[in-house]
Amino acid sequence: MNSYWNSRSLTALILITLTCNALAEEVLIEAQGRPLTKSEYPPKIERTENTSKLAESKFFNAHLKKLIRFEQDKTLISTDGRIGVNSDNGWTTVFVIGINDKFRPTIDDHGSTEYQLVKIGDKSVTIRYKSEFNHNSFGKNLITIDEGTFEAAYKE
Repeated sequence: MNSYWNSRSLTALILITLTCNALAEEVLIEAQGRPLTKSEYPPKIERTENTSKLAESKFFNAHLKKLIRFEQDKTLISTDGRIGVNSDNGWTTVFVIGINDKFRPTIDDHGSTEYQLVKIGDKSVTIRYKSEFNHNSFGKNLITIDEGTFEAAYKE
C-alpha cells in the first residue's frame, strides 16, 4: 500500500511541477497581454577570437596619420577623425595614451569597437580590440563579439 501512495505522490509532484513550468513559460511569452516579438527575446551571443584581426588592423592603419612612441610608456596617436577618444573638449583625434588606455572608432548604428593599448615595443605597439555587432536590424536576434590583438608599426 505504501509504494502505491508513494508512486501516486511522485506522479502528482511531477504533474504539479510541469504545470507550474508551463504557466511560468506562458507568463514569459505573454508580455502585457500579447506574445513577445522575436526581438524581445534575449539575443543569442556568439563569441570569436581574432576573426576580425585583419579587418581591424587594416581599418586602424587606414585611418592612422601618426603613431609615435612618446616617452617610455606612452604613445602619441593622430588619426583622420575616424578613431579617437572622448575628452573634456569632445571627440579628440590627436591623443597620448599609455598601457591599458582605451580609444575607439566613431560610433556605428549596429556595431561598436573598442581598442586598448597593451604593449609598447621598439618598432610597434600591440592593440587589443573588442568588436560587437548587433544583427537585429537584419532579422537575426544575434550579437557577435570578436576579441583579439594586432600589431601597428610606428608611423611618422
